[in-house]
Amino acid sequence: MSNKPPTSEEVAGLAVGLNRLARNLWWTWNQQAQEIFQELSARAWQNLYHNAVAILHEGIRLRVARPLAGAVFRAAGARGVAGV
Repeated sequence: MSNKPPTSEEVAGLAVGLNRLARNLWWTWNQQAQEIFQELSARAWQNLYHNAVAILHEGIRLRVARPLAGAVFRAAGARGVAGV
């Protein structure tokens, strides 16, 4: 596994994948799939009664994507791609 930060396309792909998974009832009986959403925000997982769609709707996806996108920007800046 690579230690390089994810690209913006990879972050977008993860968001799409999480959204698709949240709307597929398969995750309701798969413990590992449930843990994905719980790891995004344990508090939201509990407060929203283990509702993966609600977690994403409440902006957890954005809270996860923002630091990842920041890492992508910092990596781009380090390579001189940012143009700043």
